[in-house]
Amino acid sequence: MIELATRVFTADSVAALNQDDMAAAYQSALMTYLQDGTEEALMAAFTLARRALAVDLPVSDLAVFHADALRALPPNPAPDQGGCDRPMNFMVEFLSVYDMALQGYKKTVPLLTTEISERRRAEQQLRAATMELAFERDSLDAKVVARTRELGEKAAHLLATLDQLRQTNREQAEFTYAISHDLKSPSNTITMLIDELRLGYEHLLDGDAVELLELAQQTANRMRRLVDDVLSYSRCIETHPEHEPVYLDALVTEIVADLRYDIERTRAVLSFPVFPVLIGNRMQLKL
Repeated sequence: MIELATRVFTADSVAALNQDDMAAAYQSALMTYLQDGTEEALMAAFTLARRALAVDLPVSDLAVFHADALRALPPNPAPDQGGCDRPMNFMVEFLSVYDMALQGYKKTVPLLTTEISERRRAEQQLRAATMELAFERDSLDAKVVARTRELGEKAAHLLATLDQLRQTNREQAEFTYAISHDLKSPSNTITMLIDELRLGYEHLLDGDAVELLELAQQTANRMRRLVDDVLSYSRCIETHPEHEPVYLDALVTEIVADLRYDIERTRAVLSFPVFPVLIGNRMQLKL
């Protein structure tokens, strides 16, 4: 029976309701509640009240529905305890919900009207903001495309330049290696000749000549080491050289010895502070 009451008031059939339908639904729902007295059955009064308000049914007609439903009841419709109060409970529930819904409707309509106006105004503002955002997005997309293309061109140019630099470094390394290799042979020859000179004629030379011969040999040895350093440098142009502690005091002493001729020729006077120890590549620091 309760299914009949709820079935009549589906969303698709509210507009077609009439008083006969409402009376039948009310009688059916009341009968069901009188029979079992459950909260679920009582909730039919809540549903009926909302549907009655939806079709503008007056309260007088509701009272008639209730009276007709009571007259149509069979004897002893609710034999369990408290059954005599159920018709009144159902009617009170129905009217309470109807009154609350009606009062809420009267108060809510102006609020809803104002809310609808505000919502429409907000929707207009939202549409305007959406159009503005769409324009900004399109403009930003165009800027991103242009910037991406520009960065791509720059990246291609940098890659081409990097390839050229690598090629230049390879050519420089090959040239440096060839020159250093060519210089190593005469350097070794000079060292060999000085050694032969000392072995064969050192006993014929005076002290100054022996000292000069010793300096010449030291210079030849430094020249050979310098050529070896240049060869090592040519091999590490495109690689990362190994780092190690470099004692700058000893390194500067070697450099001064290599430049002894220029220092004496120009009568330069050199003074040095106490140099620190650095972590680096000794050959590159010396160069």
